[in-house]
Amino acid sequence: MLYKSHNTIIQTRLQRDSALQTISGIQKQQSIDKQIIEQARRQREDYAEGYRQVKQQLEDAANDCGNDDINSDYIIMFDAQFGG
Repeated sequence: MLYKSHNTIIQTRLQRDSALQTISGIQKQQSIDKQIIEQARRQREDYAEGYRQVKQQLEDAANDCGNDDINSDYIIMFDAQFGG
């Protein structure tokens, strides 16, 4: 009887240790996932800022040229190509 109780305690501790390792692994993966999400958010913001700057330069150049029909066509194509 004592042997059986001792085995049960050992098995319970092993199961607990295994569960703790699983939880630790999940927490590490969640931390990595958060870092990846944050990096993607920053990249998206950088892209959007670059897009705004290039579009502004395109609009400025279009205004300098004076042909509004052609210039608006270029801006429409730019928006279609790069996600305006």
